[in-house]
Amino acid sequence: MELPRTLIIGIDGATFDLVKPWAEAGLLPTFAHLLKHGAHATLNSFPHLLSAPAWTNLVTGYNPGQHNIYNFLNMGRTNSWHPTTARDRLKPTFWQLLADAGQRVGVMNVPITFPADDTNAFMLSGMDAPDTEIRGFARPAGLVQELRAAGIDYILDVPNVGQMVQSGVKTLPPVIRDMTVTRTRAFLHLLEKYPCDAAMVVYVAGDRLSHYFWNESPPLPDAPEWKPLRDLFQLFDAQLAELLAHASSDTTVFIVSDHGFGPVKLAKYGLNDLLQRLGYQTAGKPHSGNRVLRDLLHVGRRIVPLGWQGRLAMMFPRAHAQAARADKLGKFQVSKTKAYAMFWGGVRLNTVEHSPDGIVTDAEYDALWNELADVLYSLYNPETGAPLVADIYHAGDYFRGPWTRDATDLLAVWDNRNVGHALGYRGKGQNIVLHPSHPRANWRGVHEAEGIFIAYGKGVREGVAHPPITHFELAPTVLWMHDQPLSDDLDGHPLVDWFEPSFSANHSVTPRAASAYVPGADILNDAENERVEHRLRQMGYIE
Repeated sequence: MELPRTLIIGIDGATFDLVKPWAEAGLLPTFAHLLKHGAHATLNSFPHLLSAPAWTNLVTGYNPGQHNIYNFLNMGRTNSWHPTTARDRLKPTFWQLLADAGQRVGVMNVPITFPADDTNAFMLSGMDAPDTEIRGFARPAGLVQELRAAGIDYILDVPNVGQMVQSGVKTLPPVIRDMTVTRTRAFLHLLEKYPCDAAMVVYVAGDRLSHYFWNESPPLPDAPEWKPLRDLFQLFDAQLAELLAHASSDTTVFIVSDHGFGPVKLAKYGLNDLLQRLGYQTAGKPHSGNRVLRDLLHVGRRIVPLGWQGRLAMMFPRAHAQAARADKLGKFQVSKTKAYAMFWGGVRLNTVEHSPDGIVTDAEYDALWNELADVLYSLYNPETGAPLVADIYHAGDYFRGPWTRDATDLLAVWDNRNVGHALGYRGKGQNIVLHPSHPRANWRGVHEAEGIFIAYGKGVREGVAHPPITHFELAPTVLWMHDQPLSDDLDGHPLVDWFEPSFSANHSVTPRAASAYVPGADILNDAENERVEHRLRQMGYIE
C-alpha cells in the first residue's frame, strides 16, 4: 500500500515550543527529519484560538465570518444554543470540492465534521458526533463495524482526562496511547481498502493532555514534570514514522495544528469582574430558583467526581442548562450590560443587533468601542507595572463575510511576556487590582496562537523556515496541487513559493466565482445534543 499523493496529518494543539527542543535533543527523530528535509512555519491562529473555528478555517480556507463556525456552541443571535456540527458550516471543505471533481478523499476525525460527507472514499466524523454508532458518523456506513471486525476498536475521543488527573495520574494514560495508536491503525486500514487521491487524519490527544499537564518551566528533555507530554509527542513521532513508511516519491505531506499551547495566566480571566467594577456590567440578581440551581452547581463542582458531574448533567439536562446559564449570565444582568468578556478572549459589546437583550445602539458603538479599548490598554501587571495588552483589533480587521456580525468586537493581543496571575487597571481616577481564578481550576495549559505547519515530500523546497502563515493557506494549497480552480473569495492563497519551481510550473492558479453560502441542514435532536454537550463538558469547553 502507498499513501495518497497528498497526506494531511493534524495534531491538535501542537506547538514548536515543544517540538523543536525535543527534536533537537534527539527525542523526536521523525520531526527532526521533517524539519531538516521539509519546510516549516509557525501557524498564527490569532484570533481563532478555539478548535471548532480553527479546524474549519484550515479545511475551507475561509474565516468564520464566511463559514459561520465560531465556537463549539452555535449561539447565533438569540439566547439559546446548540452544539456546533458540520450542519452549521456554510462554506465547502477542500474534500467536498475534490470529491465533486471526481477525486477520492479519505477523512478521519477532523473536528466539526458530523455528519460525514460523501468523499468518494471514506470519512469518519470528529468530536462533534454524538458517538461512533449514530447514523451519519461514517461514510460509507458500517466503517466502525468493519474496523472492529479487523480487530481495531476505534476510539472517538477521551474527554475525561481531568478525572484521570484528579485520581493522581502523572504519566501518559494508557487510554490516550490506545486512542492514538488505534487512530493510525484505522487510518492505514481504510487507506488500503479505499484508495485515495488525498487524505487527512487528526490526532486530538495533544490538546487533551496539554490542558492538564502543561508547565511554566522550560520543556527540558529530562524534566519529570513534562514526562506525560514528552511521552505523548514521542508517540506522535512514532505514528508519523509509521505513516511516512508508506509514502512514495509522489507523496506530499503536511503536518498542521489548529493552535499552540501555553501556561494558564490568570490575569486574562478577570475582565468581567473589572468591567463590572467600572460600570459596564450590572451585577446579576437571578431568580431564587435559578440561584438555588447555581449554588448546587458550584457545590457539585467541588465535591462530585468529575465523571459523575457529566453523568448528572445528562440525567438532568434542563436543570443543568438552567443552572449553567444562571452561573454565566446570572453574574450580570444582560439587559443592563454594555459589554462582557468572552471565555476564549476578547470583549463583546451587547448590541441591539446581536442580542434580543442588547442595549448598545449603532450610534453608541464606536464611542463605546474606543472607551473599552482605552480600558484594555490601561491594564498592567501589579507586580512589575508592565502593560498587559500589546494590540487591540476590530472584528473587521480579522473577519469578513455575512457572519462577521457574530464575531467578538474587541480582539486583544495579550503580551504574554508581561501577563501573570494578577490583573491591574489604572484609569478613570481608579487603581484596581484583581486576583482572578480560572473557570477550569485543574487546567494548567490554555490555547495560544502559535501552532505548527510543516510540508515535506514531493515538490517541497527542503530546509526552509518560512515566515508565519495563517489557517487559510492549507485548503487552497491542496486544491492548487490537485489542479482545482480557487474561489475568488477565499481568505488564503496557495503556498506556491514553498515548492520547487519545477513542481509549481505544473500547477496553475485558476480562479473561479465565489462559492455559494450553503444553507445548513437541521440541527441535532435533543438526545443527540445532550450526548455532544456531555463530551464537551467533560473536556471543559462548556459549562
